[in-house]
Amino acid sequence: MRLTVQWLLIGSGAALILYTFLLMARVNFHLGVILPALLGLALLAAGFLLPHLLDGHGVWTWLRVGALVAVIILSASLLLSGLLIHRQLRQRPDPGTDAIVILGAGLRGDRVSATLAARLRTALNWQKDHPELPLIVSGGQGPDEWISEAEAMSRWLIDHGVSPDDIILEDQSVNTRENLQFAVQRLAEARPELSTASEAPHLLIVTSDYHVYRAARIAEKLGLEVSTLGSPTLAWLLPADFLRETVAIIHFHLLGGT
Repeated sequence: MRLTVQWLLIGSGAALILYTFLLMARVNFHLGVILPALLGLALLAAGFLLPHLLDGHGVWTWLRVGALVAVIILSASLLLSGLLIHRQLRQRPDPGTDAIVILGAGLRGDRVSATLAARLRTALNWQKDHPELPLIVSGGQGPDEWISEAEAMSRWLIDHGVSPDDIILEDQSVNTRENLQFAVQRLAEARPELSTASEAPHLLIVTSDYHVYRAARIAEKLGLEVSTLGSPTLAWLLPADFLRETVAIIHFHLLGGT
């Protein structure tokens, strides 16, 4: 039994490290790319050191306790994040929405990534049933991107039949908080009839399914009235994205992350 657990830990760790190399070849670099490798290294170390962790004394006792605490914290964090995200995903968009905000994601040069394309398709499908709603594409230009995310999103929407008159560009933001802040400002400039001094517009935020909870909470802290709509995440990207989002949720609640 002990040998089975040891090889399971080693095999899982090696698989996570290989998964990281796959991600590095397919997506832009971000925290979610390296988190599986870090977890994989921890599992590899636990596998190779398992006999000492189980039977050792002195410093090994402290390491055994530390490993147990780390497993409990990680498991609880992943479970809580999953529950919070699932709860947000179950909430349906408010029928009184004034505009749709599509949050940016990484580009491949000047082309939308698979994650961003999924967000755009989800927003477009909703907007086809609500053609009166403007689409706000929100996202600045990253260091490894040829154009702003907003510009690439606008081109994608136009290529898929959306009129340029229905698109509002917000191309300065670098995080979710700025996405929402600047989107409201651009909407007020482009559609002043939707904003009044006493009441802000109601926004429908379209983002990836794993991101809806944190996006909604950031909007609340900004005093915005929003609904959320989650786009599906590719299965092979979900482990990395969910790990990264769990860290981001913890950071948001402890330190007020963006």
